[in-house]
Amino acid sequence: MANRAFFNDLFFRFLSPGDRLRARGLTIFFRANIAHIGEGARIVTVRGAHDAIVGMATWLPTNRYPQSVSTQLAQVPGTLRALYRRPRALVAGNKYLAAIAKSHPKELHWYLYLLVADPSIQ
Repeated sequence: MANRAFFNDLFFRFLSPGDRLRARGLTIFFRANIAHIGEGARIVTVRGAHDAIVGMATWLPTNRYPQSVSTQLAQVPGTLRALYRRPRALVAGNKYLAAIAKSHPKELHWYLYLLVADPSIQ
């Protein structure tokens, strides 16, 4: 579902301009990141009429952002598989994440890691 929600996102279109490659890459990327979200994370889902997940929020608890080195390392294989055909995308994506980390609030808070809704209900 996250792959469909972010399919037309400008950042992901920049990282992976080809539709077919982006659809495949987003599926791999989000699967890896959600599967290895880290200790204490909370995942809340919303289901539609046919019990399919149509919305999701993932939260990282206080002091869990940035994610631990072990969590980040667990996410690396999926990220590499998602973007290996565009090495420059890996560099650009890393710069983007580094900029986010620099401006991240320092006070204690839960971090909304991912908020997504299927395009059919947006």
